[in-house]
Amino acid sequence: MALTAHQHIPRVDESAGELETVQCLIATALFSLFTPLGGSTWHLLGLALSRCVSAGMHHIRVSDAQSDDEEKRGCSRAFWCLYVFDTASLDRPFFVHDEDITTLTEPVDAKYSHNQPPSRSSDSGDEFDTFHRGVVQCARLLRDAQQNPEKGALFHFINIRHFRETMPRYLIGFDNGSWMLDNLCSRFCCRTLLEIVSHLTPAQSRAEAAMVVGYAEEQFAGTLDILDQKPETRRSSAFMGCDGLLVFRIGVELLCNPLFGRQGGANCPNLLVSQKCLRLLVAISERFSSVRCLREILEELVVFLATESSRHTRADRLGLERRIELSEIPIPKRVQDLIYSLRISTPG
Repeated sequence: MALTAHQHIPRVDESAGELETVQCLIATALFSLFTPLGGSTWHLLGLALSRCVSAGMHHIRVSDAQSDDEEKRGCSRAFWCLYVFDTASLDRPFFVHDEDITTLTEPVDAKYSHNQPPSRSSDSGDEFDTFHRGVVQCARLLRDAQQNPEKGALFHFINIRHFRETMPRYLIGFDNGSWMLDNLCSRFCCRTLLEIVSHLTPAQSRAEAAMVVGYAEEQFAGTLDILDQKPETRRSSAFMGCDGLLVFRIGVELLCNPLFGRQGGANCPNLLVSQKCLRLLVAISERFSSVRCLREILEELVVFLATESSRHTRADRLGLERRIELSEIPIPKRVQDLIYSLRISTPG
């Protein structure tokens, strides 16, 4: 089916308008997130974003969520879907930058209370529109944390925590697809907190650092629990390829960052959580073989921390470095620095 869709893209390009072409590319890129048979997500996303930007969908003259023109509303929806996709999926430099965007997304809908759902007789698109705006807002918070570390860890922490505590709860459990908001935002929240923790400085007070780290641990555990549910009971989407890197980053952070109580030997407090990360990486790698390299690196880290330093050899250290270098999935420099910060001692 995916191959047939890819083969028909040139025909869509020739016969359809800009919006329909972008929507088709979004669909194929999304499909590729859930299966290695869908092609390269990176290339499909790049193609969709290139077409979207060349059509001017990042400008308000073409896209307007509040316009009476159905085409402009559709362009706005397509653009912001790609904006979220660009932010969430690949942990690589952004294709579209906020300063180049002039179209607006509507603010999170305030006409419903925090806990009160819209009635079934309300506009059928209301709940989906709020879902859409909530995910866009969460993506913006992640981008802000990545691109503006000078604002400070506490600034970004307050923003993401406020969002998580005030996002419309009626969407969770409102209908069969509403769990997607919480699951997607859990992933975004973890990505944002990984950035925030990396911004903590010695100038941060102990109380502030403890508040950020404690909340991060809770969110990491919650997201791992969502991903670790059995397939027959999981109220989440299937694994995405990008979940592998997220789980790996959480595992490395908990094992290697001293803010999370890092210590050597079998008493390392986060070894149990790292075992859950390994279990998830095994499951994800069954579908996405490239994730195996991340699983192997994390396995070696667990062994290093669970054994006495006197048993480590230089070959062990060089083997770990070699795995990182040859990883099919690019490992961010921040994560590499954390791994190398272990300073694993070797005899001689």
